[in-house]
Amino acid sequence: MLHIQRIDDDEQLAPLAGDWDRLADGVPFRRFAWHAAWWRNFARDGLRLFILVARDEQGTVQGIAPWCVENSPTRGRTVQWLGSGKVCSDYQSVLAQTHHADAVTESLASWLNET
Repeated sequence: MLHIQRIDDDEQLAPLAGDWDRLADGVPFRRFAWHAAWWRNFARDGLRLFILVARDEQGTVQGIAPWCVENSPTRGRTVQWLGSGKVCSDYQSVLAQTHHADAVTESLASWLNET
């Protein structure tokens, strides 16, 4: 099982840039620069970061779920992809190398279920 770290502060994003890009597998709309720019320009009231980082026992990043949470009086609390909305990003997914994808998704699901 991987350790899950929750990122909810802009200041915690920059140190993830290298790992983020490594896991983006060359897809421009999955890269760190795209997500960071989207957050800087399109974050609004009621929206907060909810990025989950999956690390192995050595602390190596094996997966990233690039999400945010919106609190709405009509829809309640919803989790959505960074980059979703009026200015959308294509090809959104949990970022993980193929051989770690199952462990990453299982760890994320377990963490979400326990939270």
